[in-house]
Amino acid sequence: TKQIATDGRSIVLLPCAAQGSAFVYELTLVHDDNRVPLIPVPGLSVHPLVEQLRMVIADGSLGTLVLLRIERTVRGLNNSPLLTRKQIDAALLEDAALLRSLGGNYDRVTAVHSGGNDDGVSLATVTLGGADLAEATWTARTGEPSWALTATGSAGAATLSLSRDPVTQTLSGSLAINGTAASDDVAEQQSASSILNDGSQQGRAQLDAVVQLVAGSTSDW
Repeated sequence: TKQIATDGRSIVLLPCAAQGSAFVYELTLVHDDNRVPLIPVPGLSVHPLVEQLRMVIADGSLGTLVLLRIERTVRGLNNSPLLTRKQIDAALLEDAALLRSLGGNYDRVTAVHSGGNDDGVSLATVTLGGADLAEATWTARTGEPSWALTATGSAGAATLSLSRDPVTQTLSGSLAINGTAASDDVAEQQSASSILNDGSQQGRAQLDAVVQLVAGSTSDW
């Protein structure tokens, strides 16, 4: 990483909670020393169904975007009815980045934990807001793993549902617009960490999506 920064090249990151604060701190030092852009690319942002939803929002099919809502259920550790803070943080890192990529640069955050104790909470809710931006809400609770994003506009709504294979870590799902399926095909994505090492046609397509996303990105850590 330091060598790449010394050469003056931008650094594309596939962030995850497991990287920890020490990793982020080291990147901060690299950035301060070399002034190179650090561009985070969350894996969900390049999923083909997310790209399709992004186009639906951009072309005005839903009218003016007024609300983004992600509802996620996570299996508690050892079947616990509570979510640990680490589980919440890991899920929110991925989902908040996606909400920001779809809704804009939010600058107001409200977080509420309900039904909890020192071991964890049963429900976590986060609300994001900003001037002239659609409100975004995020909830996580315990249960069988599920994930759904609903984009509501003045002229309609679109719902994206995704599920992750626990063995292969691929994501598959469906997109519906105003209750009608927008695609008959199941779209899949490999785990973000394997995209760069995959020579298959699917892997190359996903890498191309990363490149296009980065090319149009002005955000930096």
